[in-house]
Amino acid sequence: MGRYLLASDDARTWFGIAGALEREGHRVDRVTHLQLAAQYADLTDVVAVVVGLEQPLRRERFIERVRARNSRVPVIVLQDSHTAGQASRFEALGATVVLTHPLRVADLVQRLESLQPQRPTLRGALQ
Repeated sequence: MGRYLLASDDARTWFGIAGALEREGHRVDRVTHLQLAAQYADLTDVVAVVVGLEQPLRRERFIERVRARNSRVPVIVLQDSHTAGQASRFEALGATVVLTHPLRVADLVQRLESLQPQRPTLRGALQ
């Protein structure tokens, strides 16, 4: 299964999203300090970076640093409300914005899993 980096200081995010991903067999690396995570987190083989609900406006800087270190890794920003300006800034940085109201964790997990590169199956390799 895949590995995700979850940057959040919100307990609901940790238990809800990380727990759901782990129940599906994924590994979740949890970080609470955005600046250190942006500089030092292992981004190799990460399916996606998920930025949690309660992060301050420094999220933009975090996204920029993550994208500078690995431009191929998807960055998913969870937002509790939709403001067009803020969403467009995140999208301009290459992030995908997911609204959290209403948020069904199972739907989010399914969406995150769809980002995982498909491994060739034996049948596909033989064709």
